[in-house]
Amino acid sequence: MSKGLFIVFEGIDGSGKTTVCRMLEKKLKSLGFNVFFTSEPTNMEYGKILRRKLKSGMDPIEAVLLFALDRYNHVKIIREYLKKGYIVICDRYYYSSLAYQGALLGKDMMSYIESIHRPFILKPDLVFLLDVLPEIGLSRVRKLREGCAEIYEELK
Repeated sequence: MSKGLFIVFEGIDGSGKTTVCRMLEKKLKSLGFNVFFTSEPTNMEYGKILRRKLKSGMDPIEAVLLFALDRYNHVKIIREYLKKGYIVICDRYYYSSLAYQGALLGKDMMSYIESIHRPFILKPDLVFLLDVLPEIGLSRVRKLREGCAEIYEELK
């Protein structure tokens, strides 16, 4: 079996990650490729907890640990699809934790975040960063969520 391809899209909420991921997924499937689309947080156990807590707020260390648990399970699934030769397209990944939790906890905590992930993290083949002005991203998010921003979506 051939090794698949792991592609990650990163960027702030409202940058167009999901739109680009879905467009790429559709195009690759139309060309005959096996494609698995996924995102973080996932819809698995820890991802559901994360989504709920992101709306109400949580301690930054708790966020790091929950994201790591969710990602640990997520990486196992991604590896299985890659072994089958799939192209895996991921909307957010490890780099979001470095950016968001790293920003909340400070530069000194980056090595802590990295050390938690080191035993299991899977290096993507390609990473795309979608860059958009924060004001534009936040405006798009508010339109989609009717004014309800998560804790990481506030401009400072």
